[in-house]
Amino acid sequence: VWGTAQDDVWAVGMGGMTLHYDGTGWTSVDSGLTDSLADVWGLAPGDVWAAGARGVLLHWDGAAWTRETSGSPEWLRSFWGFPGGDVWVVGDHGTILRRTGGAWAPETSGVAEWLYAIWGTSPSDLWAAGDGGVIIHLDGSAWTLSPTPTEEALHAVWGFSATDVWAVGEHGMALHRTASGWEIVPTGTVEGLDGLWGAAADDLYAVGSNGTVIHWDGREWARAVGDRTEWLSAVWGSSADEVWVVGNVGTLLRRTPTP
Repeated sequence: VWGTAQDDVWAVGMGGMTLHYDGTGWTSVDSGLTDSLADVWGLAPGDVWAAGARGVLLHWDGAAWTRETSGSPEWLRSFWGFPGGDVWVVGDHGTILRRTGGAWAPETSGVAEWLYAIWGTSPSDLWAAGDGGVIIHLDGSAWTLSPTPTEEALHAVWGFSATDVWAVGEHGMALHRTASGWEIVPTGTVEGLDGLWGAAADDLYAVGSNGTVIHWDGREWARAVGDRTEWLSAVWGSSADEVWVVGNVGTLLRRTPTP
């Protein structure tokens, strides 16, 4: 799930499904595909990307989805990029593709693990996370391995600066990076964590299996939603008070401002 504002939100899923929320309701938008989609992300209302199975890459220009050539047969799972600059997507078997000058080309990741997530502050400070506790970093010229204290699969990464980065994954694993490196932070759950988003360093959400939604307030992680059983796969907000969570069986959860 991703958007530009509270009245411009996208969600994607199995069978090429793409849904758009305009502030009043969700509408199905034809993607022209039946391949499952793993991620949606963008830079503007008319500059949105979706990716998924068999190297599928789609671009929304404000009017329609069009397919772009990835040159990869791998699952593509997560995007990141910068206004007026390049866009990256990561996927299985260490796949990293970079879009420069209107075309996608592979980059050398140096790893063979599946990569599930990417986030960064600039083209010279990008982080990608995946299986086996693998985290790699792009310094602007090359991707290098960043040692972590876990071998758990890491499914999501988010941050607020070059020295304030989070990664979450299997069995409730949460890693926090400061200037001193990566350290494990207890989350109070053993559920798998698959989505991560925050509005500020003391306002961060992680979501995952069995309806898990936990919140970081700058001091500790605590459960934010109870009595859910769905697998929750992604979280995104337009602001601290407007947060969306999506999951299986069509689950859509929304946090709105308190009256």
